[in-house]
Amino acid sequence: MNQIKKPLTLIATLGISLVLTACGGGSSTTESTASTLPLAKIDASNQEAVTAALFDSVDITTPRLPVADAAADESSLLAKVLPNATATASVSDGEAVNCTQGGTLTSSLLDNISVITYEGCKESNTTVNGEIKISYDNTAKEITYTLSDYSLVSGHESYTTPSTVYKVSAASVSYTTTGKVVSGETTTEFDNYRYSLNLVENKVAISIDGYVKPQSLENWIALKTNNVMQVAEDTCPLSGNLEAQGDTSKLGVTFANDKSVDVMLNGTLAQEYENCEGLPQG
Repeated sequence: MNQIKKPLTLIATLGISLVLTACGGGSSTTESTASTLPLAKIDASNQEAVTAALFDSVDITTPRLPVADAAADESSLLAKVLPNATATASVSDGEAVNCTQGGTLTSSLLDNISVITYEGCKESNTTVNGEIKISYDNTAKEITYTLSDYSLVSGHESYTTPSTVYKVSAASVSYTTTGKVVSGETTTEFDNYRYSLNLVENKVAISIDGYVKPQSLENWIALKTNNVMQVAEDTCPLSGNLEAQGDTSKLGVTFANDKSVDVMLNGTLAQEYENCEGLPQG
């Protein structure tokens, strides 16, 4: 199941390489309007859409850094800037550099925090606006990306966030984010969405919490992890309980050690699956 397997690759593709970056310390928080969000009514007519939205939320909300969406050409300015051990080597402190196809990129260093500001910076089919601060905790061996008033448009997809904090180490990935993704004609919004992945021996522990509003629903659903998902690579979860809360309604998904999955609607068993491959997908 793509929604389960894809997050596992973050450790290999991000955690191991990003921990080599050397920057300073720093922290930030995200703003949320969650208390005022109208919730959708969850019932039999939309339970599959809610189940799909619960798991799709991981891929959709994952922060888009320029290097992840820039052209494969390593000479790309965006690819040079993030996220490697010479994050600002191609740009002198305070200097604005013209991007290949328009716009500028400016780098600065403040209190050992690298600050990269994009103004319509276009490389290949990717355009970036906003600010990314990069800091590094040498004790925890953890890198933090703080995105502010940031957007990335690549092809037919756009990612926009007023505030996101993204932390990566060799054994963990976490982020807190508010924003919106438009892919083709499909729009998904998210508010105070929190994702956590931790590598423990040969298993990965995943939790998600926060609010999402997929296009398939008129209003929001609140996601909650009651018991952390335990996943062995390339398999379905072996345990865990996730919940989507709506307007006086809720949907729960429970994973068992035999890889079976139970979906509960308002406390009543609504659907049983032999394994996670059968779960609805968006």
